Amino acid sequence: MATPPILNPNAVSAHAVRTRLGEILDRVATDKERIFIQSRGKTQAVLIGLEDYFNLIAPAPESLQECWKAAEEAGLNEMSMDEIDAEIDAARREQEAREKALAATQ
Repeated sequence: MATPPILNPNAVSAHAVRTRLGEILDRVATDKERIFIQSRGKTQAVLIGLEDYFNLIAPAPESLQECWKAAEEAGLNEMSMDEIDAEIDAARREQEAREKALAATQ
């Protein structure tokens, strides 16, 4: 006796993908779902978000993941690009001032 197929709640027909692409892309990108695309009752492909894809093919090193976690815990992940640029400029100015002070004492 053949085993009945397992129903996958994330499986959608190719027709549904064509007619509801925006909704499906939102589920993949926002909700981090993996959507199995079926045609004629057989799974033919998987649709995953870009971030998910990169994590699968080239996961970030553990040291970088730790930095991201620390930044998130400190609330730094909410900074705008303008705020980040200002922080970098300030750090560069401080470094230049330290180098000038050191050069002046030599």
